[in-house]
Amino acid sequence: MRFPDAAFAKYGYLATGTINGYANYVSALGCNYDYSPPSCPESPMAYSITGTSATISWLPSVEDATDIAYYILYRNNSEIAKTSETFYNDSGLATNTTYKYDIRAVNAAQLTTTGCSNASMYLKTNATLTLMVNKNDPNAKLTWNDEGLNNYNVFMGTSPQVMTLIGNTSEQVLEDPNVLLDNVNYFYTVDDPGQ
Repeated sequence: MRFPDAAFAKYGYLATGTINGYANYVSALGCNYDYSPPSCPESPMAYSITGTSATISWLPSVEDATDIAYYILYRNNSEIAKTSETFYNDSGLATNTTYKYDIRAVNAAQLTTTGCSNASMYLKTNATLTLMVNKNDPNAKLTWNDEGLNNYNVFMGTSPQVMTLIGNTSEQVLEDPNVLLDNVNYFYTVDDPGQ
């Protein structure tokens, strides 16, 4: 009796071969195992910030040998979530508090990213950003409320995950000129340059 070629895959291994006659074995023709952890997630960003919640997003890791299984999110060095998405809504935060977030990627071989300095960010919950729009004015006027800071960076982009610094101010207001002349949706965020 002759059996067809067989393939078996588990935990990152792949073996192929042919069973001939009455032999009870498979001769492996090739195997593959992923020994390298995935690349680090990048550009973490917080949006929809309130006094008690925020949505954290990031750019995905790049993985060549195996797929990304999930991401682990840490708040102040404690694991709070595992998700296959590139965003997470964190609730139950305290007002007027600064939090540090770290994101790690885990691939199908259960290897985790390490040394990801670009996958960390700080969030202060008492800063709230309000976009003021005047339909008769092409400028977007942004105002926000915060206590204890005297300098702010303002970022804007077409995605919460990819933003560009558009200004630095000591006031709690900034105008983005002519941004309302097109039909593009823009996202804004404010942070403390000292963080």
